[in-house]
Amino acid sequence: HYSGVSVWNNDRWKTISDLPEVLKTAYVTGFDGEPLYIQEDVYLNFLDPVMQEEFKRGIREHVDIGTDGFVFDEVSGTADAVMMGSGPFDNYSLLGFRNYLKSKYTASDLQQKGISDIDTFNYRDFLVNNGYRNQYSTGDYWSNPAPFRQDYYNYLRDETNNKIDELIAYAKSYAQTKGKTLVFSANADPVTRTNLLKFYDTLDLYVFEQEWWPKWRKDQGSEFRSGVPDIPSMKYARSIG
Repeated sequence: HYSGVSVWNNDRWKTISDLPEVLKTAYVTGFDGEPLYIQEDVYLNFLDPVMQEEFKRGIREHVDIGTDGFVFDEVSGTADAVMMGSGPFDNYSLLGFRNYLKSKYTASDLQQKGISDIDTFNYRDFLVNNGYRNQYSTGDYWSNPAPFRQDYYNYLRDETNNKIDELIAYAKSYAQTKGKTLVFSANADPVTRTNLLKFYDTLDLYVFEQEWWPKWRKDQGSEFRSGVPDIPSMKYARSIG
């Protein structure tokens, strides 16, 4: 704000009924088809084609009124539901993951892992029918006993990154038709995570996040005393002044 930057945010909806009509079904779902929530808001599904079109509509609208750039937050997108242990189990995630496994593993490998027919595979049903629901929901990310959980996270993270890359390309192309050049940024840590960002070379700068204290942070046991950086690179920067 001190540099003349204005930020407008109108994408926070607390309940499904709050969603605009076009997004009424574009949310992330859990094991039982229930809507999921993240940071006290409806968890919208980054991979839903309707959501992609809404992003593009927003891009056109903001470019038309003179925006100079875009910042992408929560760059893991739908993959964060895996870390939460609650999903995602929408059709777009499940179908995409089936194709991901089919391209990554041989039929023999999949059979050894308990998948007899990859063409009809449904990851949600696989977890439930084989008694892995509780492990998926409660286990640690790196050592979780639920089969394919890390594969699922990696697929969703990379697919979200691909969609962000496509949106950046779309925004650049649209802006060119208006004679504009945009700046792109993301909430990310270039010290440790550039290898996980498939679109990092399209960014002009990084935006760092500092810890804040809404109720859900306290509920998760993540409440920090004021002034303590929450990521290693911020701690390092603070240590050298």
